[in-house]
Amino acid sequence: MYIEGVYGNLKPDAPKVYIETPMYSHSYFFGIGLPTLLKKLPIQKAAARILGPLTVQVTAENTNRVEFIIDDVSKFIDTEAPFSWKLERTRRLHTLMVKATNDHNISSLAIQDIYVIL
Repeated sequence: MYIEGVYGNLKPDAPKVYIETPMYSHSYFFGIGLPTLLKKLPIQKAAARILGPLTVQVTAENTNRVEFIIDDVSKFIDTEAPFSWKLERTRRLHTLMVKATNDHNISSLAIQDIYVIL
């Protein structure tokens, strides 16, 4: 961000979170990710497709707590870096949300659609 000679984050202590795994437009076969080739299936084209177990991995800054949420239901809270969670699998399209907070109770949110095949 740029505002009249000021570069960077206006609140440097604000938590930030990014979903590293799964990635958009990728298919995961037992944890191994590859770019999705067949996009003509009747699901969202960019949704990550998951076959087999997968660990959701995030990178976070200025964070001491990460909450993993599937379809608006909290599933797991991780308080130790590196932040990750073994995905609970139910076959269908889901919305994965990852919420990061710090001691100041400020939060950051990352959202991604995933499709669990098996």
